[in-house]
Amino acid sequence: MLKNIILLLILFTTSESYAQVNNYIPKDTAVSFKVFGACEQCKGRIENVVKSKGVRSAVWDVDTKQLSLVYNPAIISLEKIQNRIVAVGHDLETKKAKTIVYNALPACCHYREMENMETEMMAESIHQKLNDTACTSDSAVPSKNIHIVKGVVLESNKKGVFRPLFGTSVVWLHSGIGTSTDSTGVFLVKHTGTESRLVISYSGYRPDTITVTDMKELKIILASGKQL
Repeated sequence: MLKNIILLLILFTTSESYAQVNNYIPKDTAVSFKVFGACEQCKGRIENVVKSKGVRSAVWDVDTKQLSLVYNPAIISLEKIQNRIVAVGHDLETKKAKTIVYNALPACCHYREMENMETEMMAESIHQKLNDTACTSDSAVPSKNIHIVKGVVLESNKKGVFRPLFGTSVVWLHSGIGTSTDSTGVFLVKHTGTESRLVISYSGYRPDTITVTDMKELKIILASGKQL
């Protein structure tokens, strides 16, 4: 009788241990890695494509290009998540999206072209600075750094829906130097002087002047009331 009781206790203990092992659920893992993109549309696309069972949260930063991800590796692998991102046209540092998929993205999401332009402008700035240093005297005024200011101009209707404004004029105040937005409302403009104010104008809207502080990225929304 005593032997039977001891045997039952051993079996019960073994079963409990086995159940605990099988019921173990790995903890969520937090990671951060670079995902290339350019705008708010990229942000929505990247965050939406990784949303699935096992992914607790996903936040992509437009400025740093870092995706902060919390997921459960027992449910979904990091490789599968990254493959989903690449499949919709966004490069990683370790993987590249197919060119045909990337080209199908909206123009404002073409981060490769923007990065190439910024690299070219930086090289041009360095080259110009070296030339100015070699050709000017010690008392001469040093050349200014060249910046690229990029942004998008949108219209907001009464329902709060945004629509890009094609052909919006974007000009540096007092200089006449500027550009206009493309079909997706995006613009890229050089800045080589000291002026920090951009004049934004579009037919049917009152022109306005915006002071650019970070010299980097802008989002300009025209209200339905026909004013900036």
